Amino acid sequence: MTEHNKKELLVQIKRVIEGTDDAKLNKVYTWYKPKTKEGCVAGICAQDEWFNKQGFKSEPIEDYYDANHIPIYASGNGKQYSWSAIDSFFYTFSHKLKAKLFGTRTIVMNLSKDEIIQVINEELEQIHA
Repeated sequence: MTEHNKKELLVQIKRVIEGTDDAKLNKVYTWYKPKTKEGCVAGICAQDEWFNKQGFKSEPIEDYYDANHIPIYASGNGKQYSWSAIDSFFYTFSHKLKAKLFGTRTIVMNLSKDEIIQVINEELEQIHA
């Protein structure tokens, strides 16, 4: 992956989420379901061509919180899965920002599409300040 700064990653997440129906943003531990095209922010981004070109993708799995695909990050260090993939790919994000956008291992992300975009816009404003 080419290193990307925080601003570029936020802009790309915003682009993907703006193009996603709010009903497809799953608020419970589901990475991505190809049949319904539902997923969390990370799972939906992992379906996007820009993210795929950077090494952030998804792979099919079985019986993992009812999800069919899990995020992976393929870098020079090999493949990383699940939360490790998120931590590595979005390393320029603070823990607090990752928790807001993606949830955590123990906290479910429960933001609407508009709230996700608001979080991103607030972060982008701080970068420009």
